Amino acid sequence: MSDENKSISLKTVVGGILQGLREAKHVGDIESAKLFDEYKQNAVLSAFSVPAFTISDVDIELRFSIVGPAGVQEGKAEDIDINIAPASLKGLEAHHISVMKFKLAPVNMRVFEENK
Repeated sequence: MSDENKSISLKTVVGGILQGLREAKHVGDIESAKLFDEYKQNAVLSAFSVPAFTISDVDIELRFSIVGPAGVQEGKAEDIDINIAPASLKGLEAHHISVMKFKLAPVNMRVFEENK
């Protein structure tokens, strides 16, 4: 089976996007923490702000064709199999392509210890 005809579950695609964004934020936070320690120990650098980044709203438009149900239990589909390969979507008529738009906005959750 060629790559353009392979299907994947919608849950896998959306979950992968969310996981990728989470991991990117995590790596950024780890690097900022490392820089914080470095800046704290250096007299010159301590006068500057530590570079840190946020991921603001992320807009995603996912185009796909529906292949069929996936994970059917008790007559109900738990998920759907989709095709997201650009080559396979290119040959489809517009009404055979589904579009899912979603916006991801960060939720700030701080971790801290109370002073005892």
